[in-house]
Amino acid sequence: MVRLQAEMLIKLGVKTLIVTCAAGSLSKEVRVGDVLLIDGFLMSVAPRLPLVGGEFCSPEDAIDGKLRTLANTFFLGDEPKSVHVGGYAMMPGPAFEGRKYDKPFLASAGIKAVGMSVLPEACVAALYDGVKVLPMAFITNDAYEEHSHEENLRRAKERSPLLGGYLTRIIGAMPRT
Repeated sequence: MVRLQAEMLIKLGVKTLIVTCAAGSLSKEVRVGDVLLIDGFLMSVAPRLPLVGGEFCSPEDAIDGKLRTLANTFFLGDEPKSVHVGGYAMMPGPAFEGRKYDKPFLASAGIKAVGMSVLPEACVAALYDGVKVLPMAFITNDAYEEHSHEENLRRAKERSPLLGGYLTRIIGAMPRT
């Protein structure tokens, strides 16, 4: 389904995808309520991606560094230390990754956030010349706390006005082609 949705947008002429997700932080400096601008993916733990035989690509090729730099000039509300840049790992859901082994393992690889999406959309975009992606994660939990899907949704809803304003500023500043 992710492939169908991403390809539909691309076939309709969309050249820039801003892909967002909720994720858990693996870094002490990336706090609950912050945004992580994703600059790369840990592919070795990812579930099966929406590609078929012969479609070889790197989803990192679709990440647009200029858009990330632009997005990094803004922050959530009046919180200047609320936006970070770093690596992301996608794990198969719907189960959360384990606090005892998964999270320390991923953090040791330099990963700053872990979630269950964003990577498939970047994979599909990487198949198309001229399509760029700005992937980002909203941080709903840290690496050590016990949390629930309901708590993560509550945190996202609570910060949604700030997230909406952040995205609006990014989109407003993007160059028009």
